[in-house]
Amino acid sequence: MRCEARGTLGAQPRALVVLFYKRTCLWVKPDGKPQYSGDRPGIGYESIVACHAPGRSTWNGGGSHGVFIVNLSAAREQLELRV
Repeated sequence: MRCEARGTLGAQPRALVVLFYKRTCLWVKPDGKPQYSGDRPGIGYESIVACHAPGRSTWNGGGSHGVFIVNLSAAREQLELRV
């Protein structure tokens, strides 16, 4: 499912029914694709919905912001290493 900043709260897939919404985070992509039509700016970020299971939740970021600045090429390399 693709999320947009304006729709992250209203669109919850059924698979996430047992999870609780905590926060909408951002993935900033400095090397993201441009808008090829040239009639508007390209999107340099994607929204990430952070959800937790029932019970006490912990955030390994220690209270830091939910903004992740990672180049798209670096993210692809990490995914290739996991496969």
